[in-house]
Amino acid sequence: MTLWGNLAWQAVAIAAVGVVAIALTNLAVSFTLSMMLALRARRLDATGVGLPWGRVVRRALSRPLDLVRPPPAAVRDDARHTD
Repeated sequence: MTLWGNLAWQAVAIAAVGVVAIALTNLAVSFTLSMMLALRARRLDATGVGLPWGRVVRRALSRPLDLVRPPPAAVRDDARHTD
């Protein structure tokens, strides 16, 4: 079976997997560079990386949406200040 006339669905699936892999790699690199910059700003050396990094990874695995949406208290504070 072909898709769009001459493109096999397997090729589309492989391309989609490649795009997702590139996106995840980009996310991991961006997050790592952000973490390194934040640690440098706090003047933490390599020994100070373990605890914050472990906590962030555990939090990301247990509650991933907390990394992309603001906490409820921050949303309430912003709403109060805009009125």
